[in-house]
Amino acid sequence: SKIYMKQKFPKSSVLRTFFASTLMGCVAFLLAESIKGPAGLAFALISSFPLYILGLFLTRSLTSEDLELVDTVIDRMPDSWGRLVHPVFKWLIKLFYPNP
Repeated sequence: SKIYMKQKFPKSSVLRTFFASTLMGCVAFLLAESIKGPAGLAFALISSFPLYILGLFLTRSLTSEDLELVDTVIDRMPDSWGRLVHPVFKWLIKLFYPNP
């Protein structure tokens, strides 16, 4: 590994994040192609964010600091959103990061 600014380059983290974005792009492309026209494009764009988040979990790209930060952001959401997002987030953590 090369060292930049007295830090090791996080090669594996970058590759996992790249893979998560590639998965999201491929699925969004397939959605846009399978549903023709503007509706397909809109559906692909709307689904891209949740697909990317799922890709980050699938590739285990998130660090414990990332998970804590997301938890803090969810706590600051309006209650109606937080009640929907928080259980899904906790479930994803239990599923993909069983041993914190």
